[in-house]
Amino acid sequence: MRFVLMAIGLSSMSSAFSSRPRTPNRRYLTVRGGASTSPPDIKVYYGDFPFWRAECVRVALHVGGVPFEDIRDWAEGKKYATFGSLPVMMVDGKVLSQTQAMATYVGKLTGLYPEDSWLAAKHDEIINGCTDVTNTVAATMRIKDEAEKIRARASLILPDGRLTLQLSGLEKLIVENGRNGVAIGDSLTVADLAIWRLAGWLSDGILDGLPRGYVTNPENAYRFPAIAKVFATVDNHESVVQWKTKHSKFFSREEQP
Repeated sequence: MRFVLMAIGLSSMSSAFSSRPRTPNRRYLTVRGGASTSPPDIKVYYGDFPFWRAECVRVALHVGGVPFEDIRDWAEGKKYATFGSLPVMMVDGKVLSQTQAMATYVGKLTGLYPEDSWLAAKHDEIINGCTDVTNTVAATMRIKDEAEKIRARASLILPDGRLTLQLSGLEKLIVENGRNGVAIGDSLTVADLAIWRLAGWLSDGILDGLPRGYVTNPENAYRFPAIAKVFATVDNHESVVQWKTKHSKFFSREEQP
């Protein structure tokens, strides 16, 4: 997947938010109750590609410094898929599925999740919004005729299109947070990581019918500048840059939209 690199307001971005996660309580809750000073044994199962549903979990663990086994074997992961789909996590031998649940769990584990109850709810709202966007696009993938598929996607990004509506919802939530380069509060959260990869997927040109830079370019006609700013914040985060370097086959071809 080609990665779109943006540099939006980077000179002032470092002072606008805390780029490092809050230091979480290193007495880890265990799946059997109680606490431990050792991190849980975590395995993340998904395919070998950086789709946001798994990537926000993987990168959150990486940013938070929590060791985990990154198992990129679809067939192996399907053995543990409670609802028949991936990603799933194995935590001390117990299975956890559903993106929302995994995002919340790793967010709390790494300090990349709001402590405030209202902000936590807004965080979950964003994760669910990303899921809505995914489901809208996924519906077009069932269209076998390529020309019809492109027309269907083109209709989604019209001013009154379904995808425009949903992305505008994410844009609104970020704007309400203050346009400070992150989606929730004033520090990086798992929701930012989800937006980063969702925006990259929609904008890198692999989805026929969606223009390159559709979401990540704040100068395009679709106007999602707040999402684009979150994208740039995450993309230039020190630990995320390290992650991209480690997985350069997905992120080495960085192009302006």
